[in-house]
Amino acid sequence: MIEKLLAFTPKYYERLGGGLEDATYLGLNESDRCNYNCLKCVQGVPDRTGTELSIDSFIEIVESARLQLGIKALFVAGKGETFLAGRGETEEDLLDNYRRLIECTNSMGVHVLQFTNGYYLDKNMVDFLKDKDVSLVVSVDTLDEGKYHALKRGPSNSFERVMANLQYAREQFSVDNVEGYSVYKLAVNMALSGANLHDVDEMKEYCGDDVMFICNYPIKMGCFSSSGLCNSDEEYERIKNIALSVSDNGGMSGTTLERKCGFIHNGFGVDSNGNILLCAYDPSTGQLFGNVNDYRSLDDAFRRVRRAVVAHSAMFPDSRICFLRDLDSYVEFPKSVP
Repeated sequence: MIEKLLAFTPKYYERLGGGLEDATYLGLNESDRCNYNCLKCVQGVPDRTGTELSIDSFIEIVESARLQLGIKALFVAGKGETFLAGRGETEEDLLDNYRRLIECTNSMGVHVLQFTNGYYLDKNMVDFLKDKDVSLVVSVDTLDEGKYHALKRGPSNSFERVMANLQYAREQFSVDNVEGYSVYKLAVNMALSGANLHDVDEMKEYCGDDVMFICNYPIKMGCFSSSGLCNSDEEYERIKNIALSVSDNGGMSGTTLERKCGFIHNGFGVDSNGNILLCAYDPSTGQLFGNVNDYRSLDDAFRRVRRAVVAHSAMFPDSRICFLRDLDSYVEFPKSVP
């Protein structure tokens, strides 16, 4: 069977991109706004305060990371809906900010791995992302409309709109054969829980051969911790094992060939207020590493995060696939920060 690769993920660079560097990824929370209130959300912050940094500041951070660290990719996962970037008065202001960030990043020769709930992924946005060579991951946890709304808690038209957007996207993003690998630039990410455990086969069939299927297991933080979507350690292990076995990537999107998280082991994050992060999914680590303005350079900030990652990984090797998903050891992470 031909191995599937999602462009600009760790396995893509390991197989086709010359390998992973110490600082391959910059994870950027360029949005602190969201039009959804997902039960699975690791942030646990339904009332957003807005993004503090301007889009110009984010662009400067990307440029500094490229010049000082030689990053290969911008990993845009976000603690809000990622298309609502920077500061602005209207949704269109925020969408314009996002397009400007991607244009500038593309002009720097930095790849973009983009995550989104898909609501703003209209035809114009799809065409724009395709033109800018973005690798796109759309969050869809079920094909059952009622269940989708119960899990996502977004706008009333969100399921219909996202599915229409995704249909157009799959018509535009082709799968390329590169050196014997099938390379995708469109993926569906399914966050598995007790609520959608039986929807996996249907979702995998929906993705077929033209959309890469990524399945992950939950981070037991934020909204998820009180959601009732997983009620025991045994259920969590079952969810984890199923997710890792059915995902086209053999794990989450960030999983490396050595089954580490490439976003953590080969990168770092910057939050919407400029705080330095272990991972874009956990803004609380900004309290450990401080703000970008506290450092002489991004290189200094990255090296500090890197030392903490190496130390924690050595103490808890079983957590390497994702520190955040191994909560028993993750509570000890602050002790690794120099």
